[in-house]
Amino acid sequence: MSVAPPLVQVQDVQKYFPLTRSLTDTIRRHAKLAIRAVDGVSLEVRSGETLGLIGESGSGKTTLGWLVARLHEPTGGRILFDGQDVAHLQGKALRAWRRNIQVVFQDPVGSLDPRMRVWEIVTEPIHAQEPGLRKAELRRRAAELLPTVGLVPDCLDQYPHEFSGGGRQRLSLARALSLRPKLVVLDEPTSALDVAVQAQILNRLVALQSEFGFAYLLITHNVSAVKYVADRVAVLYLGKLAEVGTVREVLERPTHPYTKALLAALPVPDVRRRRARFRISGEIPTLIRPPPGCRFATRCPFVIDRCRVEEPLLRPTPRDPGHLVACHRLEEVIDIAPETLLVMEGSAGMRTALPSGAVAATT
Repeated sequence: MSVAPPLVQVQDVQKYFPLTRSLTDTIRRHAKLAIRAVDGVSLEVRSGETLGLIGESGSGKTTLGWLVARLHEPTGGRILFDGQDVAHLQGKALRAWRRNIQVVFQDPVGSLDPRMRVWEIVTEPIHAQEPGLRKAELRRRAAELLPTVGLVPDCLDQYPHEFSGGGRQRLSLARALSLRPKLVVLDEPTSALDVAVQAQILNRLVALQSEFGFAYLLITHNVSAVKYVADRVAVLYLGKLAEVGTVREVLERPTHPYTKALLAALPVPDVRRRRARFRISGEIPTLIRPPPGCRFATRCPFVIDRCRVEEPLLRPTPRDPGHLVACHRLEEVIDIAPETLLVMEGSAGMRTALPSGAVAATT
């Protein structure tokens, strides 16, 4: 089976948010400090595929998605779209390029103008790219587009407040698809919806991708949605990639200790399994002064001295060369399943069950 060429290539991208004067009044000696939201991330999104992006809140998922969509200016690195470096496009060149990429935001209420009617909302990107179109033509295009996201053309003159949460998210999706972009960034598209409506939106996304060949960058906390929609998944922790691979490899056979902990934290219906859950403790490091070495070292039960001083690089696992993991102890932790890990906390610290011959960390 042939592999689709990369549509988007993110190469060592960084995004630092400088601290404002009000925040640095108490640390004036360090007035140039910044929050390192994304700190050297490299990944690809292929044409027609869905890449899921998961991680804890504050891991940099949304910031990375906004960098790809050029809603943020990157501090460093390159963003290639169809081979063109778009990281620093400006003016007319940036406006023309935006036709290729659109965003569905997490909050459909905050992202829709309450004073605009449905046809105006849906055709807003079209009007920005083709300002000479008449009102009748814009209404016609909106009427043609609404059924593709499960809405009826009769609602052209309604306002966003007249729709349910699912209806407003469908409006956001229709607006994003109005220019037939090559990539759609989905920023938590189902987080504000109930379970039944979530399923409807995800089914619609899959159907639209099959019909039009869109690529999706799906940013979400919902691992079930990633399993259903995505082809590959990337795991972020404090602005760094921890693991990248196919959905089957990463979510069914996770390797990085952080990924194992993330998946073990998911609720399970079997009460017997709750007694042996892989837990992580310790404080999350600040992104203002991230620790040297591996950023997960302060919470990882497998940490060794090398982890605290040397940053691990993404490298392939023995099972799959496309499954990349940033861990110094890759070979030792690869076969430990999240549901079999047991962290025991006591006066002796933390001890974790490891394969035969491996050395557990004690903190």
